[in-house]
Parts: sequence; structure tokens; C-alpha cells
Amino acid sequence: MLGFARAVFYLNLGASLALLIRLGLCHLVRVYRWLTAYLLAYALAFLVTAPIPVRSKLYGNIYMLAEITNVILSILVVRELVGLTLASHPALAVFSRKTVAYTMGLAALIATGGVMLDSTVLPGKSRFMHRFVTAERTMDFTILIFLLFITAFMMWFPVKVRRNIMLYIVGFVVFYLSRTFGLLMINLLPLASLSAVNNVLACFSFCCLIGWLSSLRREGEDTTEVVGHRWNPAAIERLSGQLDAINATLVRFGRR
Repeated sequence: MLGFARAVFYLNLGASLALLIRLGLCHLVRVYRWLTAYLLAYALAFLVTAPIPVRSKLYGNIYMLAEITNVILSILVVRELVGLTLASHPALAVFSRKTVAYTMGLAALIATGGVMLDSTVLPGKSRFMHRFVTAERTMDFTILIFLLFITAFMMWFPVKVRRNIMLYIVGFVVFYLSRTFGLLMINLLPLASLSAVNNVLACFSFCCLIGWLSSLRREGEDTTEVVGHRWNPAAIERLSGQLDAINATLVRFGRR
């Protein structure tokens, strides 16, 4: 199992570096700045922890620092996705980005209290790490909710979205869905299951990276799609009017 874990570890590192190169070659770094920053931090964490024993205190400290960094960058990724998705409705985009910031700030305050499902610390586990994973899961779950909200918004309203943005969102939904569930399992299952859960999470992460690597293209910036009600022209016209009205209301509100 140790050999498998090491193999998946390096596969994730290779895939993240390859994706960074792809973004650079396709001139997408400036378009998706926070995705690029997230991948850089992700790859750097792999490089730094590669020679360090997993059970060491140093590894644990670096892990916590890396995860805190990832959560912060993930919040910025969500804000970036909101702005890109609502680019044609700037007032609504600004309002939504502010909502993300305020909600994530509130989630950070209550993260340490998110212990309902895993309040019991199992024998052999660090109480501090248990609480840290719980807080991390609370933040990850909040990020997942926003990603699902963005997805539901695109499925309902006839918003023109670039193909790359859709792939960007889907990848993060899969990643955070698996990670939220995986962190819960880390706290609920015995210590002997930790390696298996980490391997599963690493496999999901690798699949997301490969999905992005194989699908994000420069031409994906020129292809736009409307998902919401595209089969119903009458509904598209009605919902577009509602969306324009919401944006106009927010514009007037912002001028007061």
C-alpha cells in the first residue's frame, strides 16, 4: 500500500505541474489567476513534503500550513468563478463576490464548532489534528455549497458561459465533494483506515487534474454554451429578463 500511495503522490505532482505548463502554453494563466495560484501552492506542497516522513511532526505542521493556504486560495477561486460566470451581469457579480467573502468569513468563525458528526476523538488520534480536520472540513463544505450554487445557477438561468469555465467548475465540485466526505471519514474511522482514505482522496484529486489537463484548451475561451433552459426559448427569454432586472436593481442599489 505504501508503494501505491507513493505512486499516486507523484502522479498528482506530475499532473499538477503538467496542468500549470498547459495553462501557460495556452495563455490562460492571466485568465484563471487564482486557479494557477492554487495549482502552484498544491504542487509546492507536494515538493516540500516529498522527502519528509508522513508520521513526523514536521510533516503535520507543513500539512496544516498547506491546507490553510489551500482553503484561502479556494475562497479566491470561488470568487473568481463567480466573477467569470456573471461577467455579463457585473452588478450581480460584485454582489455575489461580496456574499462569498462574508459567508466564508462567518464559516471561518464557526469552523471550530463544526463537530456534530465527529465530536468523539478515537483512540490513538491527536485531539488537535482531529479539531483541525473538522475545521478544515467545515470550510471545504462551505466552499462546496458555493460551487453547487454556481452550478445550479447555470443550470437554471440562461447564462452564456465559456466552455473552460464550465470545466473549471465541474472539476472543483468533484474535488470538494470527495474531500468533504473524505475528511469526515478521516475523523470517524480508526487510525488504521487513514492511509486508505488518503489514497482515495489522492485518486480523486488526480482524476480532477487529468480531467482539466485533457479538456482545458485555448479554444475553450471562444466557445460559449447556455445550459439553463436551452431547450425552451420562451423560458430563456423570461429568465433572461429576470436576470437583467436583478442586475439593474443591484446597480441602482449600489449608487445610493
